[in-house]
Amino acid sequence: MSDPWNRLRSLRVADVMHTDVVVLYEHQSMAEAARVFLEHGITGAPVVDDKGHVTGILSATDFVRREARCCRPASTQLSPVEYEVVHDEPCGPVHIQEAGEDRVSTHMSRGVQTVAADDSLLQAARAMCAEHIHRLVVLDARGAPLGVLTSLDLVAVLMQAAEEAAQEENPAD
Repeated sequence: MSDPWNRLRSLRVADVMHTDVVVLYEHQSMAEAARVFLEHGITGAPVVDDKGHVTGILSATDFVRREARCCRPASTQLSPVEYEVVHDEPCGPVHIQEAGEDRVSTHMSRGVQTVAADDSLLQAARAMCAEHIHRLVVLDARGAPLGVLTSLDLVAVLMQAAEEAAQEENPAD
């Protein structure tokens, strides 16, 4: 087996993950979440509570599901009638807002798939394939997001290894 393939097998999640994690807060509106996605050019992000702990993940698929639910007959839609206390940032000021249905917490997926930074990249890839997901959240010891590993990150690493192997086989190219 060539050196690039051995290197690929030895990579850890920490070697590839994005450490500049964009997070959403449970209380944010879906419109705010959409702006964050567009601003950062992303299709998903971990959702955190007011203490910074990951409680879910919001993806473009959740926006599609939301849109499909919005098309139901008016009699089956819920109207916002509750209020909630919201922390804009952990330990920051609080305010009260309508707890309407169009909050990130209503539409996010609560089953967050996580991975440890020192797990092998191949383990992470297996988990993503088995669960049919496009991102894994890497958590620190307190449950806060430390990084994100996406399927595109895996494809990039695989392509790099394949190109290195091809160069070793055909050094003149």
